[in-house]
Order: sequence, then structure tokens, then C-alpha cells
Amino acid sequence: MAECPTTTTHTAGKRVECTQGSSSTTAISIDLDGVNITTEDGSEDGIRAVHAGGTTTTSADITIDVTGSTTNNTISTTGDQAEGIYGEHTGTGDMDIDVEAVTITTTGDGAEGIYGKHTGTGDIDIDATKIGISTTGTNNNAAHGVLAIHTGTGDITIDIQGKTEGMTTTPSTITTTTTYSDGVHAQHEGTTTGAVTVTLQDTEITTTGTGTTAGSRGVFVQNRAKGDITIDLNSGTVFNGASPGIYVEQTNRVMSDMTYTGSDIMITADEVTITSMASHGFRALRQGGPGDITIGITDSTVTAGSDSGSDTLGVYATRYSNTDDDGDITITLTNGSTTTKGYTGHGILAYQQMDQNSDAEGDITITLTGHALETQGTALHPTLAGTYSYGVFANHQTSGDITIDIQTDSSVTTKGKNSHGVVTYHFGTGATRSMDVTVGGTLTTEGTQAQGVRVGTVSGAGVPSRMAALDAEGYRQQTVTVNGPITSAAEGVFLANGGRVVINRGDDPGTTTVTENHMGSIDSALGIAILATGDVGGVKPKLRVDLNPNGVARLSEVLGDGDWIINDGGQTTIAVNGIVLHDGATGYKEVSVPNGAYNIWIRANGVNVQSYTGASPASWTIGARAADLIEDRDFSFSSTARESDLMETQESPPSTFEPSPPPQPVSPPPSEPEPEAMQVNAPVVADEDEVAAVQVEGDGAVHIGPQGSVRAASGIAILASGENPALSVSMELDGRQMGQVIGDDWIINDGGGTTIIINGVTLHDATTGVVPGAVAPNGAFNVRTTEEAGVRVRTEGVRVLDRSDPDPANWRISDPTPGIIADRDFSAADFIREAGTGPGPTPPPMMIEEYAPRSAVYEALPNVLLGLHERVPTASRTQQPSWLKITGHTGSQDFDRSSVGIEYDLDYVQAEAGKHFTLNNNTEAWATLQYLDGTADVSSPVQGGDIDVQGLNISLELCRGCTDNEETYVLGSISLGRYDLDLDSDTRGTLKQGVDATVYALALEAGRRLQRPTYHLIPRLRLEHASVSIERFTDAVNARVSYPDADRLAIALGMRAETAPNPKKKDGLSLWGSLDLEHRLDDTQTTARVSGARLEAESGDTSILLGLGGTWQRDRLKLHAGLSARESLGTGAESYGASLGLSLKF
Repeated sequence: MAECPTTTTHTAGKRVECTQGSSSTTAISIDLDGVNITTEDGSEDGIRAVHAGGTTTTSADITIDVTGSTTNNTISTTGDQAEGIYGEHTGTGDMDIDVEAVTITTTGDGAEGIYGKHTGTGDIDIDATKIGISTTGTNNNAAHGVLAIHTGTGDITIDIQGKTEGMTTTPSTITTTTTYSDGVHAQHEGTTTGAVTVTLQDTEITTTGTGTTAGSRGVFVQNRAKGDITIDLNSGTVFNGASPGIYVEQTNRVMSDMTYTGSDIMITADEVTITSMASHGFRALRQGGPGDITIGITDSTVTAGSDSGSDTLGVYATRYSNTDDDGDITITLTNGSTTTKGYTGHGILAYQQMDQNSDAEGDITITLTGHALETQGTALHPTLAGTYSYGVFANHQTSGDITIDIQTDSSVTTKGKNSHGVVTYHFGTGATRSMDVTVGGTLTTEGTQAQGVRVGTVSGAGVPSRMAALDAEGYRQQTVTVNGPITSAAEGVFLANGGRVVINRGDDPGTTTVTENHMGSIDSALGIAILATGDVGGVKPKLRVDLNPNGVARLSEVLGDGDWIINDGGQTTIAVNGIVLHDGATGYKEVSVPNGAYNIWIRANGVNVQSYTGASPASWTIGARAADLIEDRDFSFSSTARESDLMETQESPPSTFEPSPPPQPVSPPPSEPEPEAMQVNAPVVADEDEVAAVQVEGDGAVHIGPQGSVRAASGIAILASGENPALSVSMELDGRQMGQVIGDDWIINDGGGTTIIINGVTLHDATTGVVPGAVAPNGAFNVRTTEEAGVRVRTEGVRVLDRSDPDPANWRISDPTPGIIADRDFSAADFIREAGTGPGPTPPPMMIEEYAPRSAVYEALPNVLLGLHERVPTASRTQQPSWLKITGHTGSQDFDRSSVGIEYDLDYVQAEAGKHFTLNNNTEAWATLQYLDGTADVSSPVQGGDIDVQGLNISLELCRGCTDNEETYVLGSISLGRYDLDLDSDTRGTLKQGVDATVYALALEAGRRLQRPTYHLIPRLRLEHASVSIERFTDAVNARVSYPDADRLAIALGMRAETAPNPKKKDGLSLWGSLDLEHRLDDTQTTARVSGARLEAESGDTSILLGLGGTWQRDRLKLHAGLSARESLGTGAESYGASLGLSLKF
């Protein structure tokens, strides 16, 4: 039994249910003081309000206001989808749900405690005070504590808090006991505007489901509309669970209006406790569209992960897009603590994961003030030699700066092997990109090989990457300022290709005040305080170190006793208290710097550390002191050793004192000479006059650096010729795919064996072939971060048998065969990329070869088939009893968005045989059989290929009122097409032949004929649907290709004009024209899946369609000609077509 009460009195035991239909503008108001409801009959909600009415001028609101009394304060439901309180609005009006002092218990799948749903226009506002919610799903299906879903226009606001009475605060509690059951879940799926705001205070949430992204989150918010996400967590908020504590995702759809300025994510937390035993504490993802992520956490405790867990982060923020979407990531932690456990469990990770080919801009700013951050994990990664749980990790892929500030009274501590304190990587190419790290508090790394601050990276071959740009003085724009103590197991500061390091004591350089009370120092257990290393493109590391004890500290308090400053091959400038003692370009300066009671000076003769691979400086190889050593000079400091380079004495520096040089190291015997490697450190492009981009005569080696690539018009990237040449090819991919290094070109060895080395791992040996089990790690992070994607070589090899044709697509290539070693040739298809298992959002779509030309063909295919059934303006249907018709069509298509930037030209010839039937005076039918033969020429920035289409299509049309003397008509049609497809790549040749595809289409059209003496005007409305199904296949390079069914549902409103027929003369010329506004009612995106990756193309959803044409008739012969154009509004995507047809009456 249910009632819809009109007073505040509730009949104990009865459900409450109020509904209003779509024509109603009457509000629903449920106002109860005291409630006691128990349901056990199926899916009955405790309180249910459903409204379908309201208008744009008169909204019809839903208001549910429930306050518990001392004795009547419970709602209990049993059954699937049996919500405690449920409100639904499908019309126009706001929904307000206010609940206080009520205990809600639900048992059943999808049985939420409080559920507000809106599919129309209006806001959802849920306010809960001093509530207790407990949900139990029965089959591991979602049963959230509080759920709000909006698919229309309007905001979502959820405010949950406890209640303070006198000196006692009673919290609100939410408990879910099933997987995929969030404490608070707010989801906006609208296509226009709508913000989402969640506020919690004195609220305790406990969940039991597990998962790093799904599971049972404390708070989950997803907004796909145009609007901000705001999370405000206040004192007394507690989360305990095994899933993310706070998970926020802003994912903008691609909409017709792309002029909006963007949507932001804002998370604030003050005096909260977040504990996630198997996932992240805070997770914010901004995906698609411009907008900032701002996270501010104050006086809070965040704990993530377990000792045996992995990939659990304290605070994790990511911006991801493949377009020019700007936005910053700002993370501020003030007081409180963050603790993570397990391997690859970073304290903070900020990731600007934008497409490197875009012009997106955005900074990363991370600030710790009085905050204690610790990664406690010591367990080793199962396949990598370390724990890799960084304290603070910032990763940038496009334009923008990285700034990290660990302020005074903050601390960063890491425990595990290779768990660096601060890591910054920059993959961008902008000339102003910079990375700045300030350590004002304490930074301690306890695990072996764990550096204090790591800026950029260097490959095993010594090539630096992920670093900042060069400034006007030749320094990398990456500066580490040390205002607090760094104590590290490995290098204190690591700089890829150099930069600047400033160590401060007291206040600013040149003063003796201690206003700032800087306590900067570096002490490395490895003996390397600062390391600058890596040589790229002839640019050696350039380093400047400013040591500023400022008279308030000894030099031994700034640098660890016995520590070194090492520069691998470049220039180093050393300054003390602002005075240069050693210039990187000119060398030793004959000056000393007063520092309190001491003088600091530097030796004239320098040394070079030739090898520092030992566990301590005692085991290193150090060259003899030399007076002319300037570049590649290294510097040591020791308060006791006479060989120290930096000296601190109470006397003036002696003018002639030089200690005896250390014994010369014994040089090893010379090894056998090796062929000199040709270095490719920049893009190389060879024109059609060159045989190959790189050519080696006889034995030789080619090394392609992280910024190198080779392309050749001949199709040969690297050629080794001569008598059985031994060729070695090594590549530093640095996260790139093979298609980005050699494109669709070949590595060809005319008769000899080829060794392939990727990222330092030998994958193919010139004499033994494929190295069993060899995989070269390669991914967005290097192998020190996580188990990322790897590269291996296919077991089956091929040989290029005949390359006499200038077009590589026409070369003759052997079938793939196991065991080919000598004379084996390689293309990008021979290298397989295998997915890794590391943390982070899904990377941008990629194939086995990212950006291979065939990707354009696969991405275009469903659009080509849908285009064959897309409406094209034509002449009116013939009334001839039977006919034959030949039509030619040409057109072009581009897109609003596509993974590889495709566009295509489509040409086809269609032969049609048809018959006309008159069913009665007003109803006619046409049956047609069509044969089509055409080609789509696909192009993109990565080249493309051809799609050859042959197929049969059968269709039936019925029309009532299509004769000229009828004012209105209704027409319906159905068609079925079967197609045979051949796919070719511009560079690879045949990809696959005989791919089957099926297309069916339905259409319904109604119009009114406004007859004039010489012409007719026909306003009309049309609804059409087409669906494409393409079989799965494996192509010539063993890529697995599949397609989900692609659909097209569109409605069109338009006008057609045509000349009126002459009743006295059937022969002659008739003209027609049409203008239609068409809108897609479904998603305009099509998808291709290639070896598990996704390629997506999307056109606009609203288009203008224009058609012009004419028909000339002579006896039984008709000649048809037409032009058509389609342009998407707001996106600029265009297509054009022209047709010419000939039909013959029987």
C-alpha cells in the first residue's frame, strides 16, 4: 500500500508515492515529520516521487522533505532497485530532497539509500543531515549510499553533514557492503550545461569493494556536461575502504558548440581522514576540453595502499586530451600527512598527459607547506629492480612549466629501492618549458639507488630526454633550489643535460641574516651530491652550482663530507656566496671567498672522475690532476682530505701548494676495433633521388637517438649493401612507437645478418636470429617507474624479393616464415608493442605501429560504408514501369575529430535495375537492385591508402500520395546491402582482401506539395537510420581488426523545389533544388579496434545539405545530373558530391 500525503503526518508502515504526468504543471511536495516505512515486496521504494511535466514557463518542482522523530525515523526496503528515497523528473523543474535524522537501510541490487534522477531541465539538490545509510547489494551490483544522475540540463548539488547539539556532534554515516557501491555517487551525462558540487562535513563513509578506479569509492563524481566539479570536504569527514577515497572525472563530450571556455575540477579538504587500503586517496581526471585541476588539502591525513599492494597513490591528478585544450594542475598540501605503501605507490603524481602533437598549454604546480609525505613501500616490483614509489612525481607532455615547492617544515621521505624523493619529467618541445624544484623542508631517501631530486632522465646509452629547454646562456631551464637538507642514498640532485643547483643557508646570498633560516645541504651516501649527465645532439651538460653558506655555516654543513659535484663531459660553473670560483668556459679563478671566520677557495688543477660506478668514491677511477682541465672537470669536498677541490681554511689559499697527484689508473688493453656507428639524432628525410635515408657499405652500425627518425621516398630507411654485410641497428625509442621512427619504410640487408637493439636490449641477433623472450621496455614512463609497454620482434621473418618498382607498395615480399636470419629485412610491422601494467589513465589510442598509414584506412572504413547510404539529393522517383540506370558519383569527406586526421575522396559507379508498382490510386512502390563499384582514397598526415568496394544492394520503397496531384505524401523505404572490401596501404600495399560488410537502412519521409503553375515547393521532414556491420579480420601484418556496429540516426527538415511537369509534353528538361537541415540523433563517432587499440573518427551532428540538378528526357531515355554539398555547422567538416546518371525505360 502507498499514499501521497497532503499533510506532514505519515501513516506508519505505508509507502509514500506521488506521481504527475507529462501534461501536469503541479508540483509534487512531500513533507513528513516522522517516518516509519518497511517494504519487502519486490522493487518498491520507501518514498517515491516521479514527475514528467512542467514547461519552460511553468516549472513543476519535486520537493521531498523528511525529518525523523524520536520514535519514527527509519526507512527499510528489500528488493532490487528498491531505493530508500527515490525522486525522478523527466520534465521541467527542480528536485529538492532534504532528509534529517533518518536511518535508511536497503537490501538488493541497485537499491540506493537516496537516489535523485533528472532527464529534463532543472537542478538536483540533495541535503542530508545526521543520516545513517546502509546498503547491501545481493549480486555484487551497485547499491550506492547517495546517488544523483542528471542527463539533461541543470546542476547537481549534494550536501551531507552531521549535526552538532550542544557539545556533541553526531556524524552522518554511509556504509556500503557490495562491490561497485560508492558512498556518494554523482554523475552528469548531459550534453549542455551542468555543474556538480559535493559538500561533506562530519560524514563518515565506509565501503568494502576494491579497485583502483572502480570498486566502491568514497565519493565518485563524473561530469560530461559543460560545468565545473567542486568537492568541498570539511572537518569530520572520514573515509575507510579499499577503493579510491575521492575519485573525480571531468570528461567533456564533443558537442556542436565548442566555444565554451572549459570546465574546472576543484577539490578542497580540511581536517579530513582518507584511508584507502588498495587504491588512491584522491584521484582527479580531466579528460577532453580545456580546464584546470585544483586540489587543496589542509590539516588532513591521507593513507593509501598496503605493504603488498601496488599502484596506490596519495594524490593523483591527470589532464588528458589529444586536442589543444589548455589547463593547469595545481596541488597544495598544507599541514597534515600523506602516506603510501607498496611498490609504484607515489605520494603525489601530477600528469599533463596531453597529445605531444597538440598546442595545449598548462603548468604543473605542487606546493607542500608543513606537510609530511612518506612512501613506505619497500617491496620490489615483480619484474623491475626496485620499488619505484616516488615522493612527488610531475610528468608533462606538452607546453608549460613544472614548479615544485617543498616549503619549510615539510618533509618528503621514501623507503624503497629506486624510490626517488622528487621526480620531474618533461616530454614537451616548447622553447620556454622549464622545471623548478625547491626543497625548503627535509627530503630523505633511504632505499638503494634512490635519488633526492631527479630532473629528466638519461638512457643506458647516455642520451638525455624529458628535460627542460635551453636558455639564452645554454643552460637547461631546470633549477633545483636547496633551502633544506637533502639526505639521499644515491645522487642528491640528478640533472639530465645539466641545469642549475642553488644551495642556501641563512638568508639571501651576500647577507649574514637568518630571516629565512634556510638550512640547505646535500649529503649523499653514494658520494655524489650533484650529477649532471647526458649528451644529446652534441649538446653536453652545462651546470652551474651556487653554494651560499652566507657566513652562517661551514662548507661542510652545505655539502656532505667527501661528496662530489660531477659533470659528465660538460662545463661547470661553481660560485660561492655569489662569487665565481670556477667558470665553466674559462676555468679556475684566482680568488677566495670570505665566509665567516673562513675563506673558501678552489684548486687550480682539476680532476676528472672517469668511472663512478662503485659503491663509494674509494672504488672510483679518477684521473690525474691537470692544470688545463676545464671542461669535464669534477669537484670534491672534504674537510680532511688534502686532495679536496673545494677548500675551506682560516688562512689565505697558498699560491704554490698542490698535493702529489694520485697514482695513475692502469689502462685496460685495447679491445678489437668496432665499426663506427652512424649517429641519427634528428629527423632524416631522403628524397626520391636517394637510394635510402641511411646507407652502409659493408659491415656497419646505425644508432638512432631519442629524437632521431629516418624516412625515405624510396621506402628504404636503412640499407646495408656489399658481400654479406653485418649490420647493427640500435634505437632509443624513449616511449615512441616504431612507426614514429621508420614510418612504413624498411631496414634492408642485402645478404647479411642484422642485429636489432631497442633501448639497449638485443631483440634480434645477426647470427642466431630472434632472441627468445627478449622484450625492450618502452612506454610513457621509463622502466624505473613501472612495468610499461615493451617491444619485441616477430618470430616470423620476411625478405624483400624484388624492389625494382619505385613504389614500395608494388614490391614483392616473401611470406612470413619462422627461422629467417640471414638476409632478413625489417619493417615496423616486425616489431610488436606489448601493453604494460603500470598506473595511470588510458593512453592515447595507438596501433602496433602508432600512426602507421594503414590506421587511416581502418579508421575511415565504417564512415565510407555509412556514406554509401547517406542521403544524397536526387531527382524525383521515376514513374516508368521498369528501368535500367547507370550513375556515377564523386565526393569528398573530412571530419571534426579523428585519431589520425583522416579525410577521403569517394568515387563510385552504380548500376540500377528497378520496377515500379501501382498498388492503388494513391499508393506506389519501387523495387530496385543495385550493383556498386567504387574506391575511397583515404589520406591523413600519416599517409593513407585505398578502400575498394563492390557490392549489391536491394531496396523497397512505398509511398502514399507521391503522384503530382496529391498535396501530401508519406514515403518509407528499407534496404539491405552486402559489400566485398579490399584494403590497401599507400606504403605497405595489400592489407586485406575480401572483407565482408553488411549495411541495412530504414527511412521515413513526409511532405506537403505546394503547387504553383510552373513549379512545386515541397516542405518535408525525414527520419533515417543506417547500421553497418563489418567482419573481424587479421591483416597482412598480423594486426587484429574489428569494428563495433556503426549506426547513423538522423532527422532532416527541408524544402525541395522542382519545375512542374508539362502535361502536354513529356520530353524536355526539368530542374530541381533542395535545402535541408539535418541533425544526428545518435553519437557521431565511429570506432575501429586494431590489436586492442581504438581509432575514433567523429563528424559534426548538425549539417546543411544542398542539392541542385536536372533531368533531361527524350522518349524512353533519361539523363540525370546532380550536385550536392554537406557542411557541418560549428565544426567545418565538409563533403561534396556530383552524380551523372542514365536511365532507360522498358
